[in-house]
Amino acid sequence: MLKNPKSSAFLILSSSNLDSKEITNLLNIQPDFFNTIEENGTTKTVWQLNSNLPPDDDIESHIVALLKKIAPVRTEFKDLNEKHIATLYCSIEYSDESKKSLHLSSRSLTLIGNLGVDMEVTQWDNHKLSGAGISII
Repeated sequence: MLKNPKSSAFLILSSSNLDSKEITNLLNIQPDFFNTIEENGTTKTVWQLNSNLPPDDDIESHIVALLKKIAPVRTEFKDLNEKHIATLYCSIEYSDESKKSLHLSSRSLTLIGNLGVDMEVTQWDNHKLSGAGISII
């Protein structure tokens, strides 16, 4: 029996001058996570939305859930993306050697592209990172 890969997705805005309260108020969306971190001597703030779907749902379902959260405020989000870095992070853990592919519909790809969001996909094989991932910019 083939097992579906475990998946998750996060939409993140980040930059050194990001104000998480301003983002939350402008979009009227509560982030699932926000934090200011120091990395390589620079400070950056991260504002994150999670898909909040179970890991057994396919990756496209996770992506669509995030796109639905942003849909009512997509214009505002696109404006924010001009000031900050917006990235859609996807993680897929394959537990079955015979099922190792990523499929996204042209509709999802169009919606991601229209938001101007970078996309990074990280692949795991049985709890081990199997590559640096795929970046779609």
